[in-house]
Amino acid sequence: MPRVEVRPWVITDLSNWLKRSTLGRVLFDLHNHLPNNVAHYRPKRIPTSPRCFWYGRIYFETNKLHGLDFVVRDADPAILDVIWVVHTA
Repeated sequence: MPRVEVRPWVITDLSNWLKRSTLGRVLFDLHNHLPNNVAHYRPKRIPTSPRCFWYGRIYFETNKLHGLDFVVRDADPAILDVIWVVHTA
């Protein structure tokens, strides 16, 4: 199973949008759900960046939904590198 690395600027962006408890759930999800389901998400390649794919999730936080799309680089098969996040909702 590949190891997940989340870049510091991704965590900074997430902390600007989410409460601390939700941030913890998002990071737990990235480290546990993503590597276990990577075969499902890998086909969602970014056309201009073939070494990257989208990993989209929705999180609930105190009467609010957060849609987050992560850009994951998998140039090295042993590492899933989370390099960007887009807050979609």
